[in-house]
Amino acid sequence: MDLFSYSRSLFLKGESMSASKKLLSTGVPIIGSLILNITVTYTDFLMVAPLGSSTLAAVGMAGQIFGLVYSIAQFIYMGQGALLTRFVGSKSYKRASVLVSSMFWFSMIFSFVVMAIFFIFSPYIFTIFKASSDVSTTGMAYLNILLFSIPFLALNTVFHNTITSVGDTKTPLYLDIGAAVANAIFNYIFIFGHFGFTKMGVEGAALSTVMVKGVELCAFIYLIYSRYQEFRLKFIYSKSLIKRVLKVGVPAMLDRLSWNLTSLIFGGIVLTLGTASYTAFQIGQKIEGLSFMPGLGFAIAASILIGQEIGKKDISMAQKVVKVASKYSSLIMFTITIAIIIFADELLSLFTQDLEVKELAKLYIIVVGLSQIPLAMEFVYSLSLKGAGDTKATFTINMASMWGIRILGTLISVYIFNSLVGVFVAIALDTLVKAALFYLRFQKGVWKSLKV
Repeated sequence: MDLFSYSRSLFLKGESMSASKKLLSTGVPIIGSLILNITVTYTDFLMVAPLGSSTLAAVGMAGQIFGLVYSIAQFIYMGQGALLTRFVGSKSYKRASVLVSSMFWFSMIFSFVVMAIFFIFSPYIFTIFKASSDVSTTGMAYLNILLFSIPFLALNTVFHNTITSVGDTKTPLYLDIGAAVANAIFNYIFIFGHFGFTKMGVEGAALSTVMVKGVELCAFIYLIYSRYQEFRLKFIYSKSLIKRVLKVGVPAMLDRLSWNLTSLIFGGIVLTLGTASYTAFQIGQKIEGLSFMPGLGFAIAASILIGQEIGKKDISMAQKVVKVASKYSSLIMFTITIAIIIFADELLSLFTQDLEVKELAKLYIIVVGLSQIPLAMEFVYSLSLKGAGDTKATFTINMASMWGIRILGTLISVYIFNSLVGVFVAIALDTLVKAALFYLRFQKGVWKSLKV
């Protein structure tokens, strides 16, 4: 027995090693994909950093607005995912194939509608939050190009779900490796104007993202037709399956959409403290995200596996997978956070040389970093509940805590005490409360008998 296997056996004690193996084989490639995805985000952020703090703030705010798009895509990810994993678990491949084709055509039309809506209303968000003229102008220039990636994003989500539902999380990892490399190359060319191309600045970063998403879609289509022929697209549309997707997916979409809308409000409140505070908040989030990847990866793996095990009618294994995921996520996220706190100065220097921004961002890393174990539990139990179809409960918990603790605490901190540290405390407290509520909801066991 190697050292890792021995350590794992001690750590798990009486837990099923079978659950651990399933979780690791599914979760490790997902963690790799998440690390690569955040690497792409960091690459964009770092490569536009030389353009100044206002540019970083503009890209950060535009990114939050575009996060609303990811929120809307949640109905595809969670709704389709919950059904597909159950179909695969019960070996109902014909129904799974019909679902994939139906979701492709539905998502194609829906994505263009969403793109049009964002083109119309996005400018008003910068105005509502009274961003400076520099931040608004630069942010809209970035966002107006980035919005063209929405159809690619929606369809990529459909195919990504299809491949991971059968347990293949390695293939998306390989695609993400290619995407990360391509993004860095395109950024170098378009942001700075190399190889005869015009220097585009932040618009070049957005163009790179759109191009990479388009190439990814082509790769997914090739894989479906060459390796996963049972899911080849057909001119078929099942209203009944789409209704089932919406039943699970709409609460998940509203959950994520509300989260991002309130995050925009949250960011707008922080922005009133000044550009330095907002930039520090953005950088702090980016660095904190380094600890997210392992925890979120195991949480996503748990959400996939819980659906498969429910499809197999093996509730005991579903519970074991989630419990093991919680242990792995908590241990790894806590360890990474300690390392981030120790090397905070070095990490912050990669993003900015502004001393005020660095000091404020370091406070974020320390205060919010103390809540990483609860955050790991929040990830695992919330995504497991969603994977089992219990999306209404997760929506209710998220909204109650977000508004009752995070937003209210931030309003008090900013408008009464003029304090950014109080904002960070509100974030940590919100995380702690949600972790407890999601755990209690999972233990209650309503998810075991839900019909989706």
